Amino acid sequence: MKTRLMSIIALMCVLTVSASAMATAAKPCCSTKPCSVSAMATAAKPCCSAKPCSVCTKGAIVLFDGSDLSQWTGDEGQPAEWEVAGGVVKITPNSRSIITKRQFEDFRMHIEFNVPGPDAKGRGTGNSGVYIQRRYEVQILNSYGKPPTFNGCGSLYRTKAPIKNACKEPGQWQCYDIIFTAAKWSGNDKVKNARITVWQNGVLTHDDFEIPNKTGAGQQEAPSAGPILLQNHGSAVRFRNIWITPMNETGPANTLTETEKRDGWELLFDGKTSSGWTSTRQPIFPSQGWTIHDGMIIVNPGGESAHGGDIITAEKYSDFDFKMDFKITKGANSGIKYFCIDKFPGQKGSVIGLEFQILDDDVHLDAKMGHGGNRTTSSLYDLIAAKGKKINPVGQWNTARIVSKGLHVEHWLNGRCVLQYERGSKQFLDLVAASKYKDRENFGMAKQGCILLQDHGDEVAFRNIKIKTP
Repeated sequence: MKTRLMSIIALMCVLTVSASAMATAAKPCCSTKPCSVSAMATAAKPCCSAKPCSVCTKGAIVLFDGSDLSQWTGDEGQPAEWEVAGGVVKITPNSRSIITKRQFEDFRMHIEFNVPGPDAKGRGTGNSGVYIQRRYEVQILNSYGKPPTFNGCGSLYRTKAPIKNACKEPGQWQCYDIIFTAAKWSGNDKVKNARITVWQNGVLTHDDFEIPNKTGAGQQEAPSAGPILLQNHGSAVRFRNIWITPMNETGPANTLTETEKRDGWELLFDGKTSSGWTSTRQPIFPSQGWTIHDGMIIVNPGGESAHGGDIITAEKYSDFDFKMDFKITKGANSGIKYFCIDKFPGQKGSVIGLEFQILDDDVHLDAKMGHGGNRTTSSLYDLIAAKGKKINPVGQWNTARIVSKGLHVEHWLNGRCVLQYERGSKQFLDLVAASKYKDRENFGMAKQGCILLQDHGDEVAFRNIKIKTP
């Protein structure tokens, strides 16, 4: 019985479950000490731990890990200007609100916050808010000791008061654990309202509430995903330990979800054929070196680029959002190249292009070469090292994403933006001049190009290859 109970509670912390099930079982993490499955089984203490437990964060996208705001921008696209120190981010005066770079629909989220108390003259309310999709605000405020109100802490701002006031005194760390299901649409007509469940400090404050419309100053509802916004309302509120687990984002492998179809995504691999891909050497798919099996394109081991050779898209792209899953074997090396051109003066071997590196960082020698880790997985190969990446082990699937808009490029790994750069900038040109590409005229500056999957002689599998273009 004890083993079964522990298993159920572990699943609650890791998997998506219904709001009612979670409401009747153990409350969300975390305790004053990093929680364990056994601790959760015996007592669900309220937040918060300075370091989140591995059970709670497993499979989640860490939006703030205490080191930087690399997953955030200002709410008008400018750099995020809030102060980061001691594992905490604090709202700074005269700065903008901040939003996540990534957009979300359905998700589970954890966020910890600390509101300041009033100053010597009694001023200061600790006012801020968590805006879901920039549309629905879960209010943050110094409401300690007050009755619950529709605009107090924990409220869905000016829409619904919390079931009870679960606030702590100012200066103490508090947390929200949120389950959110986005509104559903048929074209531009809303057919289902958004729904939300919230725990504040482990206390259920909203139970699968149906949100009729945007709240307060939120943006108008629309049939699209949206970012998380943390509001600057003039108070020095602090935040830490922010993570999110998207739900219902994936369907069967090599298919498009209804959301992806609506947003304009296209499949570049149907899971069965090589349609849309050719060898870099001739206008057909390689007759050896690659196999299509069980919904995967697999590069077979042996021979480096002299075996099957790289494969490349039939189409060329300029502005695009590209994503795919990859799975490596021990010691493997591969890559995703983009802005590849058909021919390059003096080209031999693999086609040249900007490269999202794929590598067994723990074993392959290339991980120790280059400069500062710029040849490790998700790095811009030999130019810029990926930072803050969370990579799954050899034999497990990882998700790569490359976003190109004008001259701006981003690399993402497993839902986190790990680097960004501007093609043609002085920084970019200086990096090229110090790299293996220094003798390649106008390297990385093609206006458009193909996307390439690299045959580096090691077994690597690919699936769910998708692209969205303007």
